[in-house]
Amino acid sequence: MNLLKLLNRSLPLVTAFGILACSTAPRVELPAGSDPQVKITETSARLNADQAKQYDLLSPTHFSEAQKDLAEARGQSEKGASSEEVLANIGKAMAQLQILEDNGQKNSQTLATVLSARASAKAVNADLVVPAEFKAAENQLRGFGEDIESNSFNPEANKLAKLESKYSDLELLAIKHNTLGGAKSLIEKAEKDGAAHKAPRTYNIAKVLYSSAARSIEANRRNPDAYKSAVDQSILSANKLNQVLTTIDNSKTSETAAVQIYDQQQQLIANQTSLTEANTRAQEANTRNEAASAEASTKEAQDQQHIQVLQGENQQYADNEALNLKIASVKAEFLPSEADVVRDGNKIIVRLKSMKFSTSQFELTTTSLDTLQKVKQMIAAVPVTKVVIEGHTDSVGGEVKNMALSQKRAETIKKYLVSEKSVAEDKIEAKGFGYEKPLMTNKTKEGRATNRRVDVVIETSSAG
Repeated sequence: MNLLKLLNRSLPLVTAFGILACSTAPRVELPAGSDPQVKITETSARLNADQAKQYDLLSPTHFSEAQKDLAEARGQSEKGASSEEVLANIGKAMAQLQILEDNGQKNSQTLATVLSARASAKAVNADLVVPAEFKAAENQLRGFGEDIESNSFNPEANKLAKLESKYSDLELLAIKHNTLGGAKSLIEKAEKDGAAHKAPRTYNIAKVLYSSAARSIEANRRNPDAYKSAVDQSILSANKLNQVLTTIDNSKTSETAAVQIYDQQQQLIANQTSLTEANTRAQEANTRNEAASAEASTKEAQDQQHIQVLQGENQQYADNEALNLKIASVKAEFLPSEADVVRDGNKIIVRLKSMKFSTSQFELTTTSLDTLQKVKQMIAAVPVTKVVIEGHTDSVGGEVKNMALSQKRAETIKKYLVSEKSVAEDKIEAKGFGYEKPLMTNKTKEGRATNRRVDVVIETSSAG
């Protein structure tokens, strides 16, 4: 915009504020004897107030000129220039601000929805979260401001709606980043660590909860209380996924066992927190003991009882977690072809797949002895209350013969474990089931080989 146009547009205001035409730029004539420092402070506050109203975007050139003139005045003041020189630059800045404010007041209502959307996006730091996209929107808004300055602004509803939508989208992106960015990073890390293969169920739950939280934010972006619960669940689930993966990798265990360990650890933490709170209440009750009423004494007794219960639960969870780790450690020693190890409550079932009894035979082979050594390790690792050896056969032969054969096979394993002093004789039992409980069909050679097996059922004192 040239100087003549600027002066023509600003003529009424120039008269009102004593703006003087000079060879370089308009300025407001300040009263003689004005304090330059006071005027610098006043003009700076006015500049900041106009920027807070977002007028700087509706008249960017005049805002920039006002900044430059004010900076020049400060520099002159610091170098000891005369008051007249300093006030002259302040007057220039004030003239620019007057035009800026005039443009802002005339057009802020037309651009109200856009400015509101921009303010909302900036309030959640969209300019820092998505700087490139935010800068692009700012450039478009400044373009409107430049059109306002050149009297060529055409407020097309379609263009304004698109810019408003752009700022709104940036606001939503920033809110999601601020609230769900941590969960997203954890899920992405888990994906790189093989979560889809190692812990598919936990991984899918984390993804579902993340998507649910994102939708909740989209529906309630201005109401954090409405989406807080969904976001908290997503973050908790993402953390759980990564901890489960760590347990799987470190302990070489299954997803089910790793999830069980995680849940027990969380329960342990919750109990410890509750225990700490109960102790605190008990201590406070003791401090108030002299003035406490009978009701306070009853509360203290209840807290002490609660402490004892929690201590017992804590020990139980700690013992159970230690047992799970022992089971996982010994389980890792078995090859997939040797045995399956499953924990069912207080029972550990070691399904021996490599006890390759020949048809109608019950003698132990060298391979069987190697596998039984690992069974001994499992028995030694847990608090055993009873061991039941279950013998099973294929369907070759009659029912009576197979029942007797399965009993002999179970007795063979029992005698071995007793002779190796793995378990006391009064704590071990041998049971034959014949071909009553096949794992596979007896119509194939492979199926019959699988059915000729022994299950070692180890009962423990742990509740699981």
